Amino acid sequence: MAQTVAPQIPVTQAMLDVADKIARIFIPESRRQFDKVYPDKTKPARFVHYTSAEAALEIIKTKRLRMRKTTCMVDYSEVQHGHDLLQQIFTRNQQLRQRFIASLDACYAGLGNRAINEFDVKWADILLDTYVTSLSEHDAEDDLYGRLSMWRAFRSDQQRVALVVNIPAGSGAGLALGVVFAPASYAEIDDAEREVGEITQNIGENVSFLKTIPEAELSDAIVGFLKVLVVTRKHPAFKEEREWRVLYTPSQVSSPLMEPSTDVVFGVPQPVQRLPLDAVKSLLIGSLDLAAIFDRLIIGPTQYAAALTEAFAAALTSGGVTDAWNRIHLSKVPLRT
Repeated sequence: MAQTVAPQIPVTQAMLDVADKIARIFIPESRRQFDKVYPDKTKPARFVHYTSAEAALEIIKTKRLRMRKTTCMVDYSEVQHGHDLLQQIFTRNQQLRQRFIASLDACYAGLGNRAINEFDVKWADILLDTYVTSLSEHDAEDDLYGRLSMWRAFRSDQQRVALVVNIPAGSGAGLALGVVFAPASYAEIDDAEREVGEITQNIGENVSFLKTIPEAELSDAIVGFLKVLVVTRKHPAFKEEREWRVLYTPSQVSSPLMEPSTDVVFGVPQPVQRLPLDAVKSLLIGSLDLAAIFDRLIIGPTQYAAALTEAFAAALTSGGVTDAWNRIHLSKVPLRT
């Protein structure tokens, strides 16, 4: 699997259109969810990052969002669940597997088996080299209290906050950063199998277009989309989270804008990547500057409301957020602390 470098030039609409067309072929369910959340592509969608007050303050002060390896996720089995699901589909439905391979072979001879074999061989490396951070869809009805299930996910001794942001659709910043922003899939195996069938049909219907992509680039793209299919799978029991994941795999696509580091997280030293939300870093990511995308901060149940409000208002104002005091809200959700 060749490593590519994210484009560090202004991303044109033509580039975005091609990327979208390829994604609609290989991750159709993800793009349908994208269309649902972004009915008007000229308007941003609201997402929320539930985190500790300490982590949120660091995000605001540094304008950097920390991404952790999948192997350091709270529930590492989530990622393995997605890989197991794909294996089960291809094992129990050999006819579908052969049709999938044949559809890719129609683009380039032998491409189907090569792409699948490369993904299988590289899976362990992809797993060890993929960094993730999560956001959730945010509705207006959650502005006042936040989401109770998300507050409960934290330890009782942690100060909890929800950072609400407006994420633009297809600004080109994601391409410059080399990241993929995709919704989690909570599909059961039968639904996932139907999606693989749809992908197979999409490939067959778009052979002429896919042949315009050089074979090596197409092969890398297939491995990348298989990664997205696997790493965004979650057990249906977590459906209410409505999670989206930001994925970065530098061994596949690297970006000089991303900042590798070694941090101690929950007492565990580990490699991390810092995703810049700072126009000073590069004008290519100006649409993701924290001051531009910040919507509001919801402070979870706490006895330190006054102190937290003052601290966050100062940090937000220093970071260029206007009217910070009036954009901080206290959740009144009845949760034991």
